[in-house]
Amino acid sequence: PRGARPDSTLPSPALGKIGPVQKTPAQVLAPREGAIAETPLPVLLAAIADEERTLTLELRVRALEKRIQFEDGSPVACRSNLLHETLGRFLVEKGKLAEDAYQRALQESAATGRRMGEVLVAGKLVAPFELYRLMQQNLALKILDAFRWVDARWRLSGEDEAAELALRVNPAQLVLTGCATFLPFEVVAGGLELAPGQRLALAERPRHDLASLKLSSREAKLVKLLRDGPAFEALPAAAGLDPEETQRRLY
Repeated sequence: PRGARPDSTLPSPALGKIGPVQKTPAQVLAPREGAIAETPLPVLLAAIADEERTLTLELRVRALEKRIQFEDGSPVACRSNLLHETLGRFLVEKGKLAEDAYQRALQESAATGRRMGEVLVAGKLVAPFELYRLMQQNLALKILDAFRWVDARWRLSGEDEAAELALRVNPAQLVLTGCATFLPFEVVAGGLELAPGQRLALAERPRHDLASLKLSSREAKLVKLLRDGPAFEALPAAAGLDPEETQRRLY
């Protein structure tokens, strides 16, 4: 990515594949439901961001489910039926809340109907600004965990459903982190076809401003190398990444 968001009159960069044909973001979202094996989660997230959609993305695999809410393309909330992803358990695991304090807050929340965050702030167990920051982290981790759900089904719904608390996570950063760390490598290898000696470059009309991403020093070096149009084989060693790490970031 480089530069500002492209003018709306220009064709949107493609995301997924239909055989040799590329799907536009609108085409990715047109079916309303499908299998993650056919439309990987990073493709869905990028399409929702590019189309600036306000909706809910439902993910289900066996007994597990998540409902990710978006406003104008950005994730703002995620409900999950995994116990360890609740706010209280997340704070305990992060060392921000003692187990006994969590149990007392949980009982008070259940008895009064107040949200866990409200109980924690009222009890001065967590400062308001710190709670907001931790809730953003919790939201991001809930979504990043779903990058592993390669057997899940997805469905779009709730265009008129407002989030209880809009936290907002940068969708481009979420996709980069998810692909670099959480996405199974077989998804990357299947979606990034590189011919021997193929040369690479940065997109001329990117969807996202590069400055909006927090890049590691090696990722920043990879971006700098791409400005010279190198062959893939030269990139890993020059950027200080192994071949798999390089492919993940290119994907």
